[in-house]
Amino acid sequence: MENKLEKIEEETSTTNERKLWGDLSPDIKPKKPEFEILESKIFRVTPQRPLQTHIEGFNEIRMVMYVQRVDFIVDLFDLYGIQKAEIIVGDSVVTKNRSSTEPEVFLRLAKLIEEGRLTVRVPKNNRTFHEKWILAEKDNEFSDIFGTANLTSRGSGISGKQSNQVRVRNIQGEYKNSDEYLELCETYYWYHSNSEEYLDELVDLLNKDDAPDIEVVERWVSYTGSSSSADVTKVHAIIHEFQERALNDSTDPDIIMTELTTEANEAVLEEVVRILAPAGVQREGRKIRATTRPFLDTRVSTFPLMTVNDDFVSLRVGSETINRTASNYDVAEIQKGINGIHSYVETIDRASCKNPRFAKMSIYEVMLYFLTSPFHHAYMKQGKRILGWEYQRGPKPLAIYGNTKNGKTYLLQYCSRLLTGSNNKVAAYDDDDFSATKVKNLLTWSSLFPIIYDDISDSKWGKRYMDQIVRSYWDNWWESGKNHSQLIVTSNKRIPQGQLKGRMKEVVMDARFEDNTANIKHVSKIMSEENPIFLYFSKKYLELLNNGIDDKYDHTDCMNIGRLVMTELYEIAGIEIPDFFPNQPLEKVVDGNGLDWLSMINNGDVNWRVTPQKELYLSFTNNEDRYEVNRQMDLIPESIGPKRRGEKIIIPVPSEFTSWLRNSLPMFDVRRYSRNLKKLMKY
Repeated sequence: MENKLEKIEEETSTTNERKLWGDLSPDIKPKKPEFEILESKIFRVTPQRPLQTHIEGFNEIRMVMYVQRVDFIVDLFDLYGIQKAEIIVGDSVVTKNRSSTEPEVFLRLAKLIEEGRLTVRVPKNNRTFHEKWILAEKDNEFSDIFGTANLTSRGSGISGKQSNQVRVRNIQGEYKNSDEYLELCETYYWYHSNSEEYLDELVDLLNKDDAPDIEVVERWVSYTGSSSSADVTKVHAIIHEFQERALNDSTDPDIIMTELTTEANEAVLEEVVRILAPAGVQREGRKIRATTRPFLDTRVSTFPLMTVNDDFVSLRVGSETINRTASNYDVAEIQKGINGIHSYVETIDRASCKNPRFAKMSIYEVMLYFLTSPFHHAYMKQGKRILGWEYQRGPKPLAIYGNTKNGKTYLLQYCSRLLTGSNNKVAAYDDDDFSATKVKNLLTWSSLFPIIYDDISDSKWGKRYMDQIVRSYWDNWWESGKNHSQLIVTSNKRIPQGQLKGRMKEVVMDARFEDNTANIKHVSKIMSEENPIFLYFSKKYLELLNNGIDDKYDHTDCMNIGRLVMTELYEIAGIEIPDFFPNQPLEKVVDGNGLDWLSMINNGDVNWRVTPQKELYLSFTNNEDRYEVNRQMDLIPESIGPKRRGEKIIIPVPSEFTSWLRNSLPMFDVRRYSRNLKKLMKY
């Protein structure tokens, strides 16, 4: 036992001595990782920071991008310095609708592909990828950019989930050794394997065909699988150019014949002649010609042809071409024009309405919209130039809402008179002529005069008509190379909840005129008086355009420059700006829909309660049927997210609803607020 104890003591002593020596294993420092994963950052897509700004400084990208045109790819190389790119265009419509892109763009893309700098792919089997996703690389840095510029688009073709933000993840250093990079590459491969190369056949044609490159591209573009063999874009461009030349020639009494020589291919020229032959156009080789005035008489007999040159606006209606821009400012004439507008706006004093000042603002807003409408095409070009290839939403078409006998039809006639300078020159189209096909046909006239429809029926607000038209009006039908009319409609129906509510500008006419002879005489007298305001409005607007006004651009207000123009005309005329002049968008000053809801709550027509789930329930006290509930729900902004459940309307976030109402309180002209409304406003 003693020997065992001595042995244990000896071993313990030896062990303690070894501990004092320290660890005898090799002293190796842990190896630092070769890369660093930075914390993800979240961005909102805004006009000041569009999605493509996140690729600046990178050399190589792989991208899945939901767009219907490939024009944006050129900007990646020319504006953002990308050296090599693989682009999977998320919508296969590009393979069917080539005519929406200029042939010069396709030629540039083909050259980039031939140089080995670009690969373009499209989804197989007509499927669609809704992503906006970029993998960007440069020396020792990688960026994963995922999001969407259209915050209502679906976010993933794999999962179908929604992405409402732009998330940027960066890896610095030897990023290719990271698991994150390898996983992202594997995910991207899903899109790659479910897509196929695009434009490769065009590159082959360019290498094999001895014809000039641009002609090869034009022939390739024209083959779209449709019955038309001509390049629609080129056809429209030539028609537009010939019409403009004829319009200019018609102002010179010594010019009898209009001629145009073009290098377009045979298919394009044949299609141009086919369309313009009824107006007297003939072809000699690559030259088309027509007797100027008979051509215009035939061509513009059904729709006014308005165009903007560098320093004036010209208008052809019937057999007359007139200049709609003054050569010099005439103070007396500007005063006459402004006073004429005031006289019409003040007809509201003869009507019954809840809020006269708001009603006057509404009429002035409509007039200002008409005055700016010939320049909305230029506004769209400006937006493309400033915001880049992602920007597709153009100036919102106008919907004028009001019940019967509130003066909508007279207002349309007066506003048309402001543009043309004469009464009864242009009549609005009616409900029977409202369809996607007919509206698109009117756009082929390549005119800047607005397309006007009076009294659209309730049935035309569905997917077959209004929804289809407005979705495509600026996003798909607009072409930079030809003039594009704005769309203006009146209706007894409010813009319904859904995408239309965000795509159209609504002005509410809250007035009702008594149907008597005195009122008709009063309005007719004002309408019969000459109003020269557009001559000076267009002069000032074109001066601003030609001097560069990008710093004044506001993508939320297509009338922003027009408001500035009218302000300067008031200054020239020495007239004080009235309190009913809309110096900012009417919806920012007061929301007529908000006034209606304030009235319903204040009068006790609507009760409210907040549920334990913190939702706001709005219920009607007068037994409204479902149609009426839907109609009242359409007054609430879509962004607030109203939903109907039975005869109730549910608001997910009550404070958003009360904030919306609070913005209109200053214009809610009542003697006292009810307890019901006061309590809600405190919530």
